[in-house]
Amino acid sequence: MGIDIEAVRPFLASATEPRRFAEVVLAPEEIRWFRATRRVAEAQRLSWLLRTWVRKEAVLKSLHTGFDTSRGGMPPTAVVLNEPWEAPACLSHALVTLTDLPTRDDVGDSGPVMLALAQNTGPVRRPRR
Repeated sequence: MGIDIEAVRPFLASATEPRRFAEVVLAPEEIRWFRATRRVAEAQRLSWLLRTWVRKEAVLKSLHTGFDTSRGGMPPTAVVLNEPWEAPACLSHALVTLTDLPTRDDVGDSGPVMLALAQNTGPVRRPRR
C-alpha cells in the first residue's frame, strides 16, 4: 500500500511552469493528454499535474520503490497513469489499484491537500541501500 499527500496552494503559487514539470514527470503516453490541454488555464493544468504527481508517488510507494534511480528506484516516467480528470487508473502496473482520497481543506496554513492511495497486489521492488 502507498499513500501520498501534497499541499495544493504552495504548488500552484510556485514558479512551476506546467510544460517544464510535465517534461520531467510525464511518460510519453501522458504527454498526449497534457498537450491536448494547452488552451486550458495554467492553474488548472498545474492542478492536473499535481494530481498526477500525487498518484505516481502513491504507486511508487506501493511498489516499495521511489524515484531515486541510483538506488534501484524508478523514474516518474516509468509509471503511466490515465488522465487526471478521470477516475484514477495505473496503466503501467496492472496489479496496482489507485484511489483519489477526498481533498482536505482543514490541514492548516498550506490550504487544501491532495491525497492518493495505491494498493499493490503484485510483487514489490526492493531498492538498493
